Amino acid sequence: MKKFLISIIVSIVMVTAGAMTFFFELSDFEIVEGKDFTPYEESAMKSTTLNVKDAPIIIDSDDYLNIEWRYDDSMKDEVKIMTSPYLSMDRHNNYININTRHYSFKDAVKIGEYILNGLKKHEIRIHDHDHYGFTEVIIICSKDNMSNIVIND
Repeated sequence: MKKFLISIIVSIVMVTAGAMTFFFELSDFEIVEGKDFTPYEESAMKSTTLNVKDAPIIIDSDDYLNIEWRYDDSMKDEVKIMTSPYLSMDRHNNYININTRHYSFKDAVKIGEYILNGLKKHEIRIHDHDHYGFTEVIIICSKDNMSNIVIND
């Protein structure tokens, strides 16, 4: 009975020490909010340039897209649309259909590496959106042409 009580006391002390270590370690982490969680380089994004002088641009998608707007007044009547490698983009004149493609094991490894690198830097990333917070679509246009872009989610 004495060995049993000693075992229970040692177990409780070890679990408490482990929990305290975990919480002290967790308190060192920095919480980073934002939409900068991209496991791919921006250069890997697919892009297309359209002209809004002819007709308005319609972007259609079956899924909710995380869109980042960038303004460049030097673009005049042109609009550049960039999509992540995880999306398929079909273009028909000024109509663009964007859909998610299936993820591969290689994509999951990249995402896992990104998360582990964040943990090594003591960062916990918080995102405000379903698709892992990825910036999936970047639209670069002048502020005047923003009204010529219709997004159907």
